[in-house]
Amino acid sequence: MQRTNLPVVPVQLDSSIAIKISMGGSMFQERTLMGRSDVWHKVKILKGTQYDKETVLKAILSAIEPAEMIPVKYQASGEDTYFLARNCAHALDKLCKTNLIIKNPEGDPLILIVTLGFASTHDLKLNLQPLLLTALTKKYNPNFKSLDLTEFHKDPDLSKTVYCPLFQQRTFCHVLKLTKTAIATVEYLNLQKNELFNLVPLEISTKTTIKYLDLRHNNLISMKALSPIKNLCITKLWLDGNPLCENYSNSRQYIDSALKYCPIQLDGVYIRTFGLPLTYVTYFKNESREELVRNVAHKRGLAQFTASNFNLLKSGDMNKKRQHIYYGQDNIVVGLKKLPNSYHEKSSFMWDLMYDDGKCLDHLCNENARTNIDEFPDSQRDPQWTVIQRKTRFRAGGCESVKKDSEMAAGRGGAGRLLTEVECVPAYA
Repeated sequence: MQRTNLPVVPVQLDSSIAIKISMGGSMFQERTLMGRSDVWHKVKILKGTQYDKETVLKAILSAIEPAEMIPVKYQASGEDTYFLARNCAHALDKLCKTNLIIKNPEGDPLILIVTLGFASTHDLKLNLQPLLLTALTKKYNPNFKSLDLTEFHKDPDLSKTVYCPLFQQRTFCHVLKLTKTAIATVEYLNLQKNELFNLVPLEISTKTTIKYLDLRHNNLISMKALSPIKNLCITKLWLDGNPLCENYSNSRQYIDSALKYCPIQLDGVYIRTFGLPLTYVTYFKNESREELVRNVAHKRGLAQFTASNFNLLKSGDMNKKRQHIYYGQDNIVVGLKKLPNSYHEKSSFMWDLMYDDGKCLDHLCNENARTNIDEFPDSQRDPQWTVIQRKTRFRAGGCESVKKDSEMAAGRGGAGRLLTEVECVPAYA
């Protein structure tokens, strides 16, 4: 980029001049202004108020790919709209090759008029760095060491001044660079809905502390797009909603393809289970599964199970025992959500129908499961596990005495001992 102390004399580009530039015409004054880094250029969109801001800007940025431009101060002027940009010689050259006529997916083509050298950076000072730092700080949660950049370009404070979608690599790199200098540690990075198709900035940024990476609802078309994160030691990875998910005929192919980038958990499912079946992190992967359990549970149903690796047999606290009794459909669902993440041996499930008089049904479920003590262990050591023998008792009936009887049993250590028994032993010596 050229920087000069020469006075700025604005020059207007329309379609006819753009054609001459794209055909290789000398156009010395225009090319000189396009290459200067100390001036702002104005891009006007004729009748731009007919379309929303994002539609217009995405259409323009798509037309200049792989060149990039950072639009600032987007606003209306009558029925037209305009924005400013600088340091974008390559992008302006690409615009000239379109004859300043941009395809619009939502209507008639967008007609542009560009004023080169609209203002000097000395006369119009605009520092975007503080705005970006404020936005990043607001999106960082120090308790969880998480940075949520979901739809970053739509940040309400940032978008008033600048449009900086992360699918532009230069913008993405700059944001990650600021993150590295302004935020000490990021372990969970959420990049949902940013239309990302390239992850090279993640490799360049060397954010080696990232363990959990959420890339849902982007434009990643193949697993090869994940190559830049191969050395980041990702343990949790989400890819739902990307075109690459349609490349596989079954889940096994999908998992095998993703293993080199994420060895432990993919889309909320543990993919390294050491011989045990794949299971979801919680009992409810989606709302439909939760609704299924709610419908199956009787409206007066009662369930009794532990919500932690806590042996109730060794506790004399009656309140502790009662807190694991869940009465009614909604409460049973809440209780199931509290259960720890675990892998279940399907062959170990045993059901025992203890009572059935046509009005009240009482059954016991016994299972073997494993829960991870250190959910995301270092790749250099074997994970440590706890094996659980969980006995869960469910009751469904039409009388309030069902609830009272079970509470009394849990309190006096009678039948309730069977209902709440949990034995925890280490899997390895």
